[in-house]
Amino acid sequence: MRRISLLAALWLLLAGPAGGQDTTIAMPDVPELFLALSPGSAAATGVRVQSQIVLRLRLASARRFERLELSLPDDMPGAEVVRLYRPRTREVRSYASDGFVFEAGFAIFPQRSGVLEIPPIEAVGVVAGEDGGEVRFAERWPGARIEVAGIPADWGDRWWMVADRVEIRERWSIPPEAVRQEDVLRREVTVVAHGVPAERMAPPEFAPARRARVTEAGGLSETTVGGGGLIGTLVRAWDVEIGDAAVVDLPPVRVEWWDAAADAPARGAAPALRIEPLPADREALAAALMREAAEERRAARRAALTLLGLALAPAALLGLVGLRAWLPTREDRRLRAACRAGASPLDVLQAVEAWGRARGGRPDPARHPAAATALRRLETATFGPAGRREAPDPAGVAAALLAAARRARPTARGRDAGGAGSAARSSGRASGPARRVKRPDGPPRRSLPGSRTSLNHELYHKTGQTGRRIGRKCLPPSKVKAGGRDPPAS
Repeated sequence: MRRISLLAALWLLLAGPAGGQDTTIAMPDVPELFLALSPGSAAATGVRVQSQIVLRLRLASARRFERLELSLPDDMPGAEVVRLYRPRTREVRSYASDGFVFEAGFAIFPQRSGVLEIPPIEAVGVVAGEDGGEVRFAERWPGARIEVAGIPADWGDRWWMVADRVEIRERWSIPPEAVRQEDVLRREVTVVAHGVPAERMAPPEFAPARRARVTEAGGLSETTVGGGGLIGTLVRAWDVEIGDAAVVDLPPVRVEWWDAAADAPARGAAPALRIEPLPADREALAAALMREAAEERRAARRAALTLLGLALAPAALLGLVGLRAWLPTREDRRLRAACRAGASPLDVLQAVEAWGRARGGRPDPARHPAAATALRRLETATFGPAGRREAPDPAGVAAALLAAARRARPTARGRDAGGAGSAARSSGRASGPARRVKRPDGPPRRSLPGSRTSLNHELYHKTGQTGRRIGRKCLPPSKVKAGGRDPPAS
């Protein structure tokens, strides 16, 4: 009897907050295990199927737990077990002494009738002793057997819900006394059931109303944890179209459940309502319809603009590609600047070679005869006999080359996209047809028209000698001084 009184007093101590408490109960030096079942009459009188049984476990000690092992009832045959909160150890302070409490809580829902056996719970661990040593402890709760009764035979096919307490609230989008004809009134009913998860709650029933059209408007459900276990919340909404009726009678929204405490059926409802709507405000109704139509037009305009933008995007992209192909590049501007009036043929040829290397080769003579003619005149003026060296117009050479490059640029971009022009770009040569020329000191090899090798071979065929390289160009021997130094550009 004395032990029971001590445990009851200890339970009152631990049930309060973790701060200072107005009590003189001392914490036990050796940890003690205490368990409580709710409802308290569950072990004696039994419960109904799917009703909630709350099991709370507390292990109290005046000293901190150094090591603790417990067998918690996370799984139980014939029942669903839900943890109310994560097992934890908290510090408790009182006027008599301080201590530590390990606590855990479980909500147990029997799923079938018969006998529910809650397994024993054991707590084994170590706490620090007063002399610095270790104090071992072992506590055990023997478990419990609970009779579970099934659903009563007269319950029928109604929704089965066992709850400790049920609360019903309702809310209107428009005050019922301010409702007008042609209005749409939303009725929202909230059901809060203690001891029931939201997925097992009975949905509220809204019967059809006379002289009004009722449609469902959705809802939500939520399960939370309270002091007495799980709390389920179910919200349902309905839209009521008043129409032009003079009087509208809305039926109640009913909820039925089984009262766990009274072990008897119970019923609750949001009350019925009689609405006498005021005459419709035609001007306000017309303004609302106009606002709705304007919003629909704005949405349609935004959709049309979006589709138009998607349709014009490829055309704009093609236009940008064409504009980029038509506009001169940086290399084109350099060539045009180098081919100024009065520039020597050698300077013009060097600029043309640099421009050709930058763009991947000279224009194809077969496709661009004007550019090929300008290049032949430039090469003749540079390397030809003295009597035939007629200096061409540098600006005309640049214009012919740039016109050929501008016409060939879209085609070259298409080949690059398909992967056909990668070899020409990597080698730095023109993409025209190759021809076979004969080397003066070895077997013939392939060269591209307009390349340095072709230029040197043409010089050899014309003069019988090869030229000397100046930078990246070839000059005939007549323009090379003795001693190996390069002459200045003429």
